[in-house]
Amino acid sequence: MNILEFQKYKKLFNRKSLHLGNYALLFLVIFVLSISLLFKVPTDRSLITNALSKEGDSIDEGISIIPDKPLIVKGLSNDSIPTQSKTWTWSSDDVNAIYRYVINQNETHKFTDEKYGTTTTATQAFGDGIYYIHVQAQDSLKNVSLVETVYAVLDNTGPTITIFGFNPTSIYQYYTYIDEGAMAIDSIDSSHTTIHVTMENDVNTSIIGNYSVQYIASDKLGNISTSTRVVDVLVRPSTGSVNGMI
Repeated sequence: MNILEFQKYKKLFNRKSLHLGNYALLFLVIFVLSISLLFKVPTDRSLITNALSKEGDSIDEGISIIPDKPLIVKGLSNDSIPTQSKTWTWSSDDVNAIYRYVINQNETHKFTDEKYGTTTTATQAFGDGIYYIHVQAQDSLKNVSLVETVYAVLDNTGPTITIFGFNPTSIYQYYTYIDEGAMAIDSIDSSHTTIHVTMENDVNTSIIGNYSVQYIASDKLGNISTSTRVVDVLVRPSTGSVNGMI
């Protein structure tokens, strides 16, 4: 047998030995899990990991470790009551789990290269409408949970004010100004159907000039909106007009 043939058989022997070692590791994992299921003994993922990684040995990528129970993200729920800011907090049964999350306005999210970390709380402090948080957990064996998604309704915009009548409008000097009023609706919180509108009126028809009528509305969360009507007081003509309005 020459040197080249010796090297060939040596590599073949080493490769078979490596495969046998992988099978032995796989048998060990199956045996431990079978015993735990048979006697209902809770398994510790870290013990299996340490057994497979003892003395620097690496776990073959072809071996899939099945956790003793599914990894689930807990502590999240939907919140349909409008709020100006929403804070979420989450956890799992695995105290060593790490997480990644995304907040957006999409009902679903597929994680790609987002990094895992130890953060277990997040806040959305601005914006309007429905915001979703998507959270995924990973344990020490790199088993991942399903993506947990919940939503919250945010409202950081004041009511929408509608001014009745003309804007701008005009009236002749010395006539009595009667404002046609305004109404307001909350475009985010549909349950808030009645919104009081305050009017500030500085129109003085005895003096010719430009005046403003300001309308102020506030929703249940304290979001404020304002709107203004411009009123021009004009010189009264020598002939009559209807109610002094133009």
